[in-house]
Amino acid sequence: MTDDDLEEIFINWARWAKNRSHRKQHCFSIEGRYRSPQTWHPPEPKPPEIDLWEALKVEKAVVGLPKKYRILITGHYVYKSNPMSLVRKIAIRFNDYNATLQMARLMVKNRIRYAETA
Repeated sequence: MTDDDLEEIFINWARWAKNRSHRKQHCFSIEGRYRSPQTWHPPEPKPPEIDLWEALKVEKAVVGLPKKYRILITGHYVYKSNPMSLVRKIAIRFNDYNATLQMARLMVKNRIRYAETA
């Protein structure tokens, strides 16, 4: 698994996490989908499908991380937080942000790899 593959896996997981926790529930009725014939709205491009099984594997791996790394991963990928606020929240120096993020990514990668072999 390369770094690019791992990045795609995290992006897929972040989309799953956002969709799962922040989407408001509403019915998809005909009235809700109605668009006036006087105006034309081009169809919006659909985002790529979420790979549910891959997202669940990452979620299981992230939940098992120590609190500092879990906050860092979710803040970076799901909430897209400012690095300065994450640094203050997990009490590390700003110069160590990238190294700590890489360590958290590798921890998730190893947990996924171990879960696949077990």
